Amino acid sequence: MKDRSQRLLEDKEAAEAKYQAKRKELKEVEKRLISLMSNSETEKAVLNQKFANLEQEREKLIANYEAEINHLRDNNEHLTKGLEDNKVSNAYSYEQLRRELDNSSTEL
Repeated sequence: MKDRSQRLLEDKEAAEAKYQAKRKELKEVEKRLISLMSNSETEKAVLNQKFANLEQEREKLIANYEAEINHLRDNNEHLTKGLEDNKVSNAYSYEQLRRELDNSSTEL
């Protein structure tokens, strides 16, 4: 009977030691999980901020490009109008010179 109770006591102590080891191992795993989750949350926040900054920069670039396009379009329209005005003016000058030449050749 004494051997049996001694064996049961040893089995109990061995089971208790095994339980404590597993418990300690579980706590280590929980610590690592908490640390990993904390790191991932921090990384997620950093990435979200970077994304927001990039989106803001993209919006600024789009606005700048649109303003530049509008500016170039306005310049193009202005230059096209100036070219057309010059064509008309040149045609008028050409006609005047041709008439003067015709008049001077008839006078001769």
